[in-house]
Amino acid sequence: MEKRKPKVGETLFLVSTGNMARGGRGKQRDCTVTRVGHKYFYVKYGSWCEIKFLLKTWKEYSDYSADYILYESRQEWEDSCLITKYRKTIKDAFVTGCFGDNPAYNATLPQLKQIAKILNITLEKDKI
Repeated sequence: MEKRKPKVGETLFLVSTGNMARGGRGKQRDCTVTRVGHKYFYVKYGSWCEIKFLLKTWKEYSDYSADYILYESRQEWEDSCLITKYRKTIKDAFVTGCFGDNPAYNATLPQLKQIAKILNITLEKDKI
C-alpha cells in the first residue's frame, strides 16, 4: 500500500520493533521528518538518531530486520495495536481447541451464519 509523501518538519510517531523492542528497550516516540527525497525520507528523534525510510511504503530502509515502524500519529499506532488484539482474539476463538467453553464450538447455526455474513463468507451449496 502506497503511503502519502511526508513533509519536512512534520511530526510522526516512531515505534521500536524486533530486537530494538526487546528487554524493555521498546519505545514509542514522536520524531520529525528531516529530509524528503525521491525514493527515501529521513526522520530524527533526540539529537542524534536519524532513520531512513522508503517513501512509497514508509518501511525502514535496512539490509537487516527493521528496528522501527513509522506511523502518522499515536492514534494510528494505537488503532493498529487494537486491530492486532481483535484479530488474535477472534482467531483464537475458532482455532484454539473445539471443546468445552469455546464460544465458536458452541455457536448455533444462526450465529455462524451471522458471523459469515459479517466476514463476507459464502458457502458453495454443491460442496456441502
